[in-house]
Amino acid sequence: MKIVATDYYCMNPGDLNDHSLRSFDDFKSYDVTRTEDIIPRCIDADIIITNKTVFDKEIIRQLPNLKFICVSATGYNCVDTKAARARGIIVSNVSNYSTHSVAQHVFSMILSLKHQVEKYSHSVKAGHWSESKHFSYWEGGFTELKGKTLGLLGYGNIAKQVCTIAKAFGMNVMVHHPNKRASYPDHVTWVSQSELWSQCDILSLHAPLTEKTRHIICKSTLEQMKSDCLLINTARGGHVQELDLANHLHDNPNFYVALDVLSSEPPQAKHILYGCSNCYITPHQAWSSREARQTLLNGVYENIMAFKKEAPINVVN
Repeated sequence: MKIVATDYYCMNPGDLNDHSLRSFDDFKSYDVTRTEDIIPRCIDADIIITNKTVFDKEIIRQLPNLKFICVSATGYNCVDTKAARARGIIVSNVSNYSTHSVAQHVFSMILSLKHQVEKYSHSVKAGHWSESKHFSYWEGGFTELKGKTLGLLGYGNIAKQVCTIAKAFGMNVMVHHPNKRASYPDHVTWVSQSELWSQCDILSLHAPLTEKTRHIICKSTLEQMKSDCLLINTARGGHVQELDLANHLHDNPNFYVALDVLSSEPPQAKHILYGCSNCYITPHQAWSSREARQTLLNGVYENIMAFKKEAPINVVN
C-alpha cells in the first residue's frame, strides 16, 4: 500500500526514530503540503497520514485509492469524517500521547511568570547584581504557589495531570466540568463557572472547543476574574476572544496571560496581542516534547499496522 504523510515536519523534524514508518515499502513524507499539492501528491495513496492538512469532501472525492486516513493528533477536525465514511474510508487518531508534555508546559509558564527567571537573568548580566550593595535584591518579588487556587476549565487527562502537579506544590484546585458528579480527588473541588472565574488565582483552560466554549474567555468573563489573575491557555485558541483579552490586558497591568495557542495559526505578523507586555506566547508547542512526539509516531505506526491486519483501532468515524 502507498502511504503518504502530508505534513510530517511537526511530528518529526528529524530528531525521532522513525524506522518503523520507513520500513513500509512505499512510504513518502512531505514536511508540509499546500492545498494545491494535495491531489498530485496523494492521488495514488492508499493510506494518508495528516496532522493539519485538510481532507474535506471535495478532496476525498478525488482520491480513488484512499482507504485509510491516520490523523497524527487527537483532534481530527481536519478530516470530513462523514464524507470518509460514505466512501468506506476509515479514519483513526492518536490520543493521550502529550498529557505529560502539556501539563509540564502549563507549569513552565506558571513558574516562569511567577519567578521572572528571564527578567532577573537579564538584570544580573546587565550588571545590577554587581552594582548592588546587598547580597540579594528584588525588582518585584515572587510569591509561592502553596495555598494559591488553581482553576481548571475541563477535566480530561491533561487537566488531571495538572492537578497532580498542583497537589505537589500544595495548591488548592477547583474545576468546572459538565459532569458535576464525576469522581474528583480530595484536593479538587467542583465549582460553577462563575465561581471559577472569580475565585482562582491562576486559571488554566483544558476544555474541548465547542460552540459553548468558543470565546468563553471574553469581556464579561474577564471582568469577573481577579485583577492579578494569571490565565493560561494550552487548549484551543478559539476559547479566547482576542480583542477583548487585549483590551483587558491594557486596562489591567497586573493581569497576566500565557498562551500556547491562538485563534489563527500561524498568526498574522502584527497580532493584536503582540503589543501587550503582560502577554506571553509560545508557538503551539506544549504538546511537542520529544517523548510525546515519539509516542505519537509510534501510535501512528500501530494504527497503520492494525488497519493492514484488517483490525483497525482508534477509529473516529
